[in-house]
Amino acid sequence: MEQSPSAYIALSPRGKYGVIAGAGCLWFYHLFFSFALPVAFPALLSHYNLMAWYAIFGGISSLGSCLVTPIGGKLGDRFGRRRVCLTVGWVRLAMMLLCAVEMTPAWFFAVYVAGNLLGGVLGAYPSAILSDVTTAEERPRWFGVFGTIQGLAFLLGLFLGGVLSDLFGPLSLFLFFAPFLLAALILLSLFYPNRPTTNRAGGIDGGGMALLGGGFACILLWCSVGGSLFPRVSPAGLALLILGVLLLVLLARYERWVKDPLINFSFFRNRSFTMSFLTHMMLAPMMCLCSSVLALFGQVSLGLSATVSGTLAMPKNLLLCILPSFIGVWIARDQSRRFRTAFALCGGTMVIGSLIAAGWNIQTPVICIYLTMLIFGISTSSQAVCINPYMQLSVRHEEMGMATAMIYFSNSVGVVMFNSFYNIFYNAKYAAAMAAGGGIHLRQAVADVFSVMSLVSAAGGLVILAAAFLLIPKRRAGVGSSAVE
Repeated sequence: MEQSPSAYIALSPRGKYGVIAGAGCLWFYHLFFSFALPVAFPALLSHYNLMAWYAIFGGISSLGSCLVTPIGGKLGDRFGRRRVCLTVGWVRLAMMLLCAVEMTPAWFFAVYVAGNLLGGVLGAYPSAILSDVTTAEERPRWFGVFGTIQGLAFLLGLFLGGVLSDLFGPLSLFLFFAPFLLAALILLSLFYPNRPTTNRAGGIDGGGMALLGGGFACILLWCSVGGSLFPRVSPAGLALLILGVLLLVLLARYERWVKDPLINFSFFRNRSFTMSFLTHMMLAPMMCLCSSVLALFGQVSLGLSATVSGTLAMPKNLLLCILPSFIGVWIARDQSRRFRTAFALCGGTMVIGSLIAAGWNIQTPVICIYLTMLIFGISTSSQAVCINPYMQLSVRHEEMGMATAMIYFSNSVGVVMFNSFYNIFYNAKYAAAMAAGGGIHLRQAVADVFSVMSLVSAAGGLVILAAAFLLIPKRRAGVGSSAVE
């Protein structure tokens, strides 16, 4: 499949940079929200007396995002990304502002989860919009810029999430996010034209949604409430687990035959797509480890304030502000060879950082955490520049929205998988620690959970490293050529 030498949507320089600025604001908002909230989440759930639901809350949110991300890509291809982005964006803005208002725990749960679902619809849009208005040769450089935006969002999100929570309360964060989403919606309204694909046949794959949601829900329930409502190794527990696996197996078979599938398995014939999909899925444990799990470890195990715990990942994010632009330029000079090195660097540094983090305990010095975060920063900077550009080298632009959404769907799958393991360990350790009186027992329990999840992150890095050598040839035939082999 050959890429057109021109952009899919050709615009004047003013229009092009206006769209890129809008997509950049949307990307910044999405990440800022995603990484400021975990720092404030312990205080937010304590405010509503929901701390025992900490891991379950994250699991439900990740499950919702997993369901709606591919739907967002499909809707954008069919009806145009501008129309979907603006419609969903304005509704999401209103719901997130509503979260800043004091309400009952049940209402907060409902509004927050609904707003998160809308965020999942838009998760892949910044990358897809960027690909609409740039050429294949330009994208590594622009994704380097977006990687810098990602680093800035991580840096400010994790830091300001703690500062604002300590100074003004966790509800204040929802007000602070709003201007960035508002700026994105205004810029895209002004400069981004609507261009739906010419192929608008088919509809929403309700069967695929039901099988996907049902399968993951059964597994997540087995992980989260198994051991409390019922023993995991019991007739009820095993039946729930088997049902979840069976539904996912049926999903894989069903999607191969349905006319307009939720998950297009034909993309996996493309090695470039498979490499990017697998990498984004296996990155999820590191992302979760360095955000919500790290913030909880800092506040509970180390006794740090929300503000200080928000700085723990700062070295990683400082590197993410600097390195991606340079890595993007470096890859652009020889895309035939350097993508392989970038993916391997991502997986290798992820393994090293995770294994070091697995040895942390309640006595770990903060300086040790800062230094380890520099290693994670190299991994994060590498993935920011290679995942989407490598996939986009060999996907037709008429399918770019769906393909990009599936890449982000893979990350949602990874988050669901991580949260499934996290629920098992966190819920058991939390219950045992509180039964023993909390205090030092709770500190140690959270540290133990952090160590286990670090090993899960290391396993993900090993998969990325192996895939880089197995799926990416030493030298591609040429930029823009098909990666279907």
